[in-house]
Amino acid sequence: MEFWIFVLAVWLGVEWLRRRHYQRKNDERFANLVDGLNRVQREISELKKSAARVTELEKRPAAPEAGAQSAATVATPPAQEPRVSATLHGPAPTVAAQLPRLTPPISPPSPAEPAPPSAPPPAPAPPAQAV
Repeated sequence: MEFWIFVLAVWLGVEWLRRRHYQRKNDERFANLVDGLNRVQREISELKKSAARVTELEKRPAAPEAGAQSAATVATPPAQEPRVSATLHGPAPTVAAQLPRLTPPISPPSPAEPAPPSAPPPAPAPPAQAV
């Protein structure tokens, strides 16, 4: 009887450890989920603030007409290429790529032509006659 009580106590201990481990894993998963949702909520609130700021700037009138032309000519920055074109055209060449080559390019060897035969091939022998 004592043996079965011991086995039952060991089984209960193992089950308790398994459940504790399972609960810890679930708690970590839940904490990761909550952290992710909090990050998304912060980003959404930042986007809402940015959208509100954009609509506010769109509704605000620009500078007066007379001053706008003079300010536009002074404050107009030079047009820049979009960032996408840099990836399409590739990086700018470096100084090393612009230096002339010091050695002439080596041409590949031409295939060797077969030498013409020095003597014509022998004429075929006349066929043997059957007796």
